[in-house]
Formats: sequence, structure tokens, C-alpha cells
Amino acid sequence: MADYPDYTQLFNLVGSDIMVPIDIQGAYIMLPVDIQAQWATLEISIVAQTVEFLTVDIAAQTIDKLDINLAASDIILSVNLAASVIILDINIKSITGGVTFNIENIEGPFNIFIGTIQTVGLYLQPDWAAKTEEQKYFCLVSVHLDPVGDDRMSYPVPGDKTLFITNFSGRAWASVAEDRELQQNIHGYIEDHTDEECLLNIGGNCGFTTNPVVPIKIPGGHTVYFWVKNASNHGMWAYITASAYEV
Repeated sequence: MADYPDYTQLFNLVGSDIMVPIDIQGAYIMLPVDIQAQWATLEISIVAQTVEFLTVDIAAQTIDKLDINLAASDIILSVNLAASVIILDINIKSITGGVTFNIENIEGPFNIFIGTIQTVGLYLQPDWAAKTEEQKYFCLVSVHLDPVGDDRMSYPVPGDKTLFITNFSGRAWASVAEDRELQQNIHGYIEDHTDEECLLNIGGNCGFTTNPVVPIKIPGGHTVYFWVKNASNHGMWAYITASAYEV
């Protein structure tokens, strides 16, 4: 590669309206930009085969609009925004390699719109698990329980997987007709048997159901127990079911 002179030029911009167009064509670029202004328009056009890392750190009270248009073979874009009001538009021309959004610490409404709906789908993890056949269903059907008796089903989670339980339900009814006007109290438990830890305890009259806001996590290599217990003073029939996904 040819040698080029080393040019260093200091820019000190003070003004209420600033427009700075920057066009850079090069293999390796370090561009620190510190802008403190009430209004600023900053256009950056980078033409290169590979941009290894591009960091944008913006701290402002209000940013009307930030447009990012990426056309590169390999790029990592890290954007750290600290603003009360902001619109962030990201235009990615090709998604054949996949796109990952990692978004944390969001307060208030947050929307993602993907224009080509027929080509790109956005799923929550439980829905995606069902689509990719990672969904798991467990059922202990029609067991007879004596007063204060219990029963269980178990599942050993594979060592290279993690189980996330999203629903746990149970149903109970008296085993003889004369007891069906009584309370049909039933309890359910989810236990990490490997750690000997009770992760969920729920009960009700005639049954129960729960959809944990945060799925119950069972690590790989652990065995989970799903328990059902008769909490009444008469015999009952009962069943329990659980839904989960495994990744």
C-alpha cells in the first residue's frame, strides 16, 4: 500500500445550525465525533469492504430522527442512545444472513416494524419454539388420590438443553358422587429435583392454572418433578398438565 501524508486537522464548530457531510473511503478508520449543539445534521457515508466496528454514542435531550443506512459485507453496529425522545430508523438492505436485535432496559412502548412481512417474521420465544418443534407438553392423566395423597410425573432435561415452563394446570373431582358437593382442594408443585428446590406451589378448589410471567427455568442435566396433591378429606380423581419449550 502506498504511503500517505499524515494530516491532522482540528475542527471547532460553534453554532445553532450545523451541517457536516463526511465521505470516507479507506480500509481502517477511527473517527471520534463530539457534537454539542442545539440542532445538528450529521451525514456520514462510508464506502468500504469491511467495517469492523462502528460505535455511535449520543447523549441529547431530543433527537428528532436518526437514519442509519448500511451497505456492507460485514458490519457490527453498536448504538448507545441516551435521549428522552428519539426515532431510530435502520435500513438493512439484505437480510439473507439473519438479523439479531438485542434490546435491554426499555421503559414504555416499543415497536418493531418490518416492511416485507411475507419474507421476515418476528416471533416471541414461546411461539418460535412451537414453530421449530421445541415445544414440550407433559400430562399426568386421571390418577386416583386418597385424602392427602399425591402423585407426580418427571422429566430429565438433556444436558445440552434448557427447559422453560410456561404453563402449569390441574383439575380434580371427587371419586364418589356423594362427595362432589364438598371442596375439591388440589395442590400442584414444580420441583427441581436435582437441586431439591420447589419452584412453584399453587392450589385451588377443583383445579388451578398459571402462566408465569417469567418462564420457570430448569437447567440442562436436571430432573423436574410435577406434583399433584389431594388437599381434601375424601378421595379424588385428578390430572395435571404442563407446557414448556426447550432450547
